[in-house]
Amino acid sequence: MLTYTLLVSKQNFRDTIHKKIQEIPEGIYRLYKVSGEYDLLVEIKLQNETKMKEVLNKIKSFDGVMDLKTLTVLHKTKEHDHLPKPNPHVSTDSDF
Repeated sequence: MLTYTLLVSKQNFRDTIHKKIQEIPEGIYRLYKVSGEYDLLVEIKLQNETKMKEVLNKIKSFDGVMDLKTLTVLHKTKEHDHLPKPNPHVSTDSDF
């Protein structure tokens, strides 16, 4: 089972919550600090719904967590594990 969870934290709690999520021993596959409406993006991989609920409830219980939005992957349609090679003819960030 694979989910992506978006998390909103109270002001000044993002780093503390980030650290607590890193300490969860099972299921946290990737963890990102993000900009915009949400503060963290958590990719969770576990064997079943029961274990997933346990991890999500643990995250919800952390001080400073205001909201969670969880997206459950129903079917993976494409995956590749490499980034495309840079095109030397395309503008770079320095052009902005």
